[in-house]
Amino acid sequence: MTIDIKNLPLEFIVPDNARDFYVYLGDIIKSVRCDRNLSIAQIAEMLHIDAEFVDAYERGELAIPAYHFFELAARLGYPPEFDHIHTKLFGN
Repeated sequence: MTIDIKNLPLEFIVPDNARDFYVYLGDIIKSVRCDRNLSIAQIAEMLHIDAEFVDAYERGELAIPAYHFFELAARLGYPPEFDHIHTKLFGN
């Protein structure tokens, strides 16, 4: 399946001024996934979504909605690496 970005809800669209943040976020998600020896398919199964979405999240091509991020964080036991996201967003 190829994701047709034109038909996605706005919450998945990465604003031009936030592209760097979503690439950063995707890098952290991928790092945590790899550190735990999980596949993209396993993460997709946790979130009840297609693997193509997880792949696009990791590349920063789609904005991960908050409900997917918090579900992932909960299922992974709130990885400490995710704390860096708060710092990146709020600077503290």
